[in-house]
Amino acid sequence: MEQKKWWETAEPMIISAVQCNFGENSYDILRRHTVGRGFNTEQLYHLTASGSMSYYNEEKDGAALDEYLKEAHKCGIREIQYINVHCIPQEEYEKHTDWVQLDKNGNEIMAYNVYYYLCVNGPWREYILEQIRGLCGHDADGIFLDGPIMMQNGCFCEKCREKFKNKYGHSMYEGSAYERTEFNTASVTELMRDISGIVKKAGRDILLYVNNSSLRADITGCNTRRVYPYVDMLGTEGGFIWLNNKTPLWVISPMAKLLKSRSEGKPCVTFIAGDYKPWSYYMHTAAETKLFYAQALANGTNVWYGIHGPTKLMESGGGKAAAEMNAFIKKNADVFRDTKSTAVIAMLWSQSTANYYSSSFGQADFTEVLNGAVRENTGGDHYKAFMGFCDILMRGHVQFDVIDEENINCGELDKYELLIMPTCACMSAETADEIHRFVQNGGNIISTFDTAAYDSKGEKLEECRLADIFGTEGICETVEYEEGTGYMKAEKSFFEKAELSGELIPAPYAAIRTSARKGAQVSAQYRMPMPGRYSKMPKESYPAIIENVFGKGRSIFMSGAVGELFCELKIPDISKILMYAVRSMARTRIKTDAPQSVEFVLREGGDCYFLHIINATGEMKRPIEKVIPIYDSRVSLEVSCPVGKIQSITGEEPAGVSVNGGEISFRLPVIKDYEILKINKLQE
Repeated sequence: MEQKKWWETAEPMIISAVQCNFGENSYDILRRHTVGRGFNTEQLYHLTASGSMSYYNEEKDGAALDEYLKEAHKCGIREIQYINVHCIPQEEYEKHTDWVQLDKNGNEIMAYNVYYYLCVNGPWREYILEQIRGLCGHDADGIFLDGPIMMQNGCFCEKCREKFKNKYGHSMYEGSAYERTEFNTASVTELMRDISGIVKKAGRDILLYVNNSSLRADITGCNTRRVYPYVDMLGTEGGFIWLNNKTPLWVISPMAKLLKSRSEGKPCVTFIAGDYKPWSYYMHTAAETKLFYAQALANGTNVWYGIHGPTKLMESGGGKAAAEMNAFIKKNADVFRDTKSTAVIAMLWSQSTANYYSSSFGQADFTEVLNGAVRENTGGDHYKAFMGFCDILMRGHVQFDVIDEENINCGELDKYELLIMPTCACMSAETADEIHRFVQNGGNIISTFDTAAYDSKGEKLEECRLADIFGTEGICETVEYEEGTGYMKAEKSFFEKAELSGELIPAPYAAIRTSARKGAQVSAQYRMPMPGRYSKMPKESYPAIIENVFGKGRSIFMSGAVGELFCELKIPDISKILMYAVRSMARTRIKTDAPQSVEFVLREGGDCYFLHIINATGEMKRPIEKVIPIYDSRVSLEVSCPVGKIQSITGEEPAGVSVNGGEISFRLPVIKDYEILKINKLQE
């Protein structure tokens, strides 16, 4: 039997990442910060850093690294060496002008306005491989690669142009959006393959991971699925939170869910920046820091906590909260080890739709260049639709996983009762076939707008690939609405079942005009657009919601871009429609009268369940500075086997507990910021 690697058996990783060095002694950082504040692993940046940037060079840094590793290991700290593989400073560029990415006009592509992006296909490639060979000769426990990155507007250097032409038979300047994205992704993947080969040849356990993307188009070339064979852990900047009111407090949860679905058993880690982006020296509040930690932990990932300024920033409220959470993780390690989701509902993140149809993306360091494959004027936006539906489900306390096309194509739909597809426009024939099989055998789906109307490369199909399941037919055309000019009207029975608040509900900015097949039920209609806000409403209408039976399963198709609309405007009746659809098609696991600002995550581990409760109730602003406790909340939940004792890991014990097999109800006297309940399974 093959012996497990250290990262497969380790305690939950709590990774310290001091992302700078402004004159601090590295050994002092190790003892006072890393060890002193309760981390058990360090992503080593500060030893080789000058200010805010760090580069490892074997000849210059190797001896110093050896001495540092000896001391760190004496302190019981695992060490993962940081390597910058995405940019170089001005002085290095002047020595190696052929290392950098060029745009189509031959201009260097800049990073952070002062650095230069590195090209993975140019002469720099051999340099970095040589550095990694040298690093593998030291006793480091792991290697973290910050990058590599191929920007959407590059690279047009001589090496890239030559390689592209050899692959596709024509000039890069003539390449399609699909070819350009595929080329960049393949280039990054090939470098990761070669790096992984070097690390494996070292003959010892060296953890290798990279700064993966999550919930965004492949604008950097580092596709999580493509690099998966060449890394030992999946990580994403889910907790790099920007200081604006557009970023929801719950943003980490869906990213962590997607990482777990893609991990196939490998460990995952969520990167949490201690500072509000883009201000490196302004720290998160204590309240929000705890919430970010809680989301990562509740969804099954390890925690990486980074600061981008001097370690004195840890004396802030946010820094102290991070240290407090580190201690909490160590004390309750068993709670976070080897747990799995209990969800029977999945929501699809469609990578091909994000790449080749239309998708905005969350603000981040590398998103200043827009995805060149975005289609204009579609009316749909996959990212907004996805985030809108995430918002609704979490407000409704619904347990759900986030999956991608690969999960579907590997046959993983069978463990779910319901699949939700928010503007998942691009879809391969293979994925469509799996969804057909799923619904035919009793699975249910909810979908919106352009779902399955394009192939996996972003080409419009003559007919939607799931039209028979949706119950739609005829030529589909997009109807666009100006603000205030469109409305939906539900049929009486649907109006009552969904408990809608008004006869007319605002229409989204775009909808698909189609017809219902014989046997399908039209539950709501969109009126055609009014010529202006203060105009008579046209009588002409078309289906807004179509319910259909297909095989043993059901479908609810919403022809409008409703997820996008909710993401922007939070219209309550859109939430009611989706929640009715979800509850009529699948088990949601949890019912509660707790406010929508409280997130519930139910996970299973060994002989017990863990119910994570994250309270994001705060002031009517962001950032929040104080979490408002919630008192006397009633909760009932459904699990898959009989259970017995329920105990609190964090605070007051639940009251009024009633257990009937796998059905449990109780009252929570108080929900503070983060509560965890341990629910023991009954032994047979």
